[in-house]
Amino acid sequence: MGTLGVSPDDAEAIRQEQVAEIDDYYSALVYAAAETRERAWQQDFSSLDAYRRSVAPNRARFLQLMGGVPRNAVPLEPRHQELPEHPGIAARRVWIPVDEGVHVYGVLLVPAAPAGPKPAVIAQHGFSGSPEATCGYYELEETAYLRSFGLRLAEKGYVVFAPLVMNNTPDRSRPNRKATLIARQLMGLEVGKQMRVVDYLQSLPEVDNNRIGFMGISQGGMMALWAAAADERIAACVCSGYFTNRTPKMIDLSPHYTSFIQTGDDDKFFWGQLNEFSDCDIAALICPRPFFVEAGTEDRVFWLEHVKEEFAQLQAIYEQLGISERVELGIFEGPHVIHGVESFAFLDRWLQG
Repeated sequence: MGTLGVSPDDAEAIRQEQVAEIDDYYSALVYAAAETRERAWQQDFSSLDAYRRSVAPNRARFLQLMGGVPRNAVPLEPRHQELPEHPGIAARRVWIPVDEGVHVYGVLLVPAAPAGPKPAVIAQHGFSGSPEATCGYYELEETAYLRSFGLRLAEKGYVVFAPLVMNNTPDRSRPNRKATLIARQLMGLEVGKQMRVVDYLQSLPEVDNNRIGFMGISQGGMMALWAAAADERIAACVCSGYFTNRTPKMIDLSPHYTSFIQTGDDDKFFWGQLNEFSDCDIAALICPRPFFVEAGTEDRVFWLEHVKEEFAQLQAIYEQLGISERVELGIFEGPHVIHGVESFAFLDRWLQG
């Protein structure tokens, strides 16, 4: 007890009340941002071309959200290193210049058959993953969730590029904090890297330029969603283990998933994002291109009920445009892993024709 009868415990209780008051205040404002998001969109559903034109301003602001993306700042002069071949599939490591001193690294798989230009898929791993694990060169316990899906796609006749994305929280947080100081975000650089991969794939004689897809899981699912929204050259997209109702995933504690507010993943927080861009809104920038959501019933990273809620909103957009066949939710029995059954069939339908 203090000399004037003021208790430190009383002061701490007041402090905790203030913390809770501020926390609740911002939680309410984050949820109220749904009304702001609705006003930020002026979609024209009269035709597919009209729709594309109507969301173009949102795409421009989406790129600004990431602090912009580097584009064509340096010549497209990739460096290659041969890898052991899989049966009937040539392989090499590739370093592609993105900006001064920065490259996107990945593994390229080129199947011999069928002959001629082929469809391609960018196959993006998530945390703990690697291009080599994605392409079937090894499997550890922490990479088993990938199920070598890049190699499986190559075996189906796709040219596959599996990029490296920074695959843990410390390696993401350090550069993202530096980027934030100059009004940028790591995600802007990473999306710019994915655009450079598209540039590279379109330069290959083995690739049909109009049939380049993207499939990723977890952090790779975020890359698939964001890159396809930013780059209209991506003809079809599969987002696995990521698409969800973004507001509760960001700020609400739950027994069904870990909220990002509980983690050190500060690179997942973007200035003003929820004033304009839910996951459905980002996917609305992919529309009218084909988009597939893959979700496991036992996924503890993203809750299936929230996935269904968000998907229903996106499905309504495709239905209003009369193209409901271009959007699909594939639910499978299992945890946070690549399933690669209905999602592969979806890619086949829209990229193999």
